[in-house]
Amino acid sequence: MEAGRHYGWPYCADIAGATPAWRDREAWCRSDAHAAPALLLPPHAAPLDMLWYEGTMFPALRGRLLMSWHGHRSVGGRIASFAVDARGVPVPDARPRFPVHGQGPRAYGASPAATPVVLTPGWGRRPGLRPQGSPVGLAVADDGALWATDDRAGLVIRFASDD
Repeated sequence: MEAGRHYGWPYCADIAGATPAWRDREAWCRSDAHAAPALLLPPHAAPLDMLWYEGTMFPALRGRLLMSWHGHRSVGGRIASFAVDARGVPVPDARPRFPVHGQGPRAYGASPAATPVVLTPGWGRRPGLRPQGSPVGLAVADDGALWATDDRAGLVIRFASDD
């Protein structure tokens, strides 16, 4: 991010399209006056927290960007991870896909985007078993365990390995 740049909100969506309420901004959203996003996220995946995992408990996550998605639709309410480049920016894919719970991955309609690894697949509501996950904050403990706050369930959840 650069100081003084306009990153589009609330006028622009995707790379250079106007949001429905701001159709009169279409040309502006395609102009250099608007700084386009480096990467697109799935629809309804409202990121509330992110961190780079540097713990030891989950070696496959080391150096990856972890992000909590607080969305209310089938693609939201997840914890996802992304491979990043040397600047810490998620690496775009040639054919990016995003997760849709119960339906498998779906192709993005626009680019650039990255395919996330969802760390909480199937985190949907199951009556009598568990509430739907709705992560907010993320933290890494000294032992490498991952902590997440879940405001829908009113919980702090610890993700850890038995190994």
